[in-house]
Amino acid sequence: MCSSDLGFELKIISGKLKGLSLYRPLSKHVRPTQNRVKEAIFNILGNDCSGLVVFDLCCGTGNLGLEAVSRDAEHTFFVDIDVRSVYKNTLAAKKINKDINVTIKKQRVQDFLERINTKADIVFLDPPWKKKEVYVDTLQAIFAFDILTSNGVIIYESSKKENISVSDSFLTEKKYTYGDTLVTVLRYK
Repeated sequence: MCSSDLGFELKIISGKLKGLSLYRPLSKHVRPTQNRVKEAIFNILGNDCSGLVVFDLCCGTGNLGLEAVSRDAEHTFFVDIDVRSVYKNTLAAKKINKDINVTIKKQRVQDFLERINTKADIVFLDPPWKKKEVYVDTLQAIFAFDILTSNGVIIYESSKKENISVSDSFLTEKKYTYGDTLVTVLRYK
């Protein structure tokens, strides 16, 4: 299987893992963030993740979380009900740098948020776009369990055609459109 079979090549674009090709299953159920959207997201964040704790929720391939790892995130948690792809990609990353600090959790996002005793500086959320309830339930759980640090940010991707209702507990800082993808940046009010 070559990268052209997938539509685009999935790679780490910056940092200590730059150039690492990531595994992406050939499946209509997996929709990793395209490199140009990922680059825009990290430009929004300021590119440097030094010392930050990252939650990559509904992580799929782990594309966003591994980009944060590459940019020196202190610890990245990957959470999904299917962790096969992120597990393969994390093993590949550890061949380049065995000292990366990651945790992979095979579980529902809401269960993870209920049990975790760590706060996140960055939360990436990218569930299947048609599952609006996952967005709503996850955002409610982030607020209910006080998951974000005081300067923390949530970045979620959705279809620009879908309207995701966001709790009044969050301030929508910015929205960006890239093709069919809408990237929304949220913070606590």
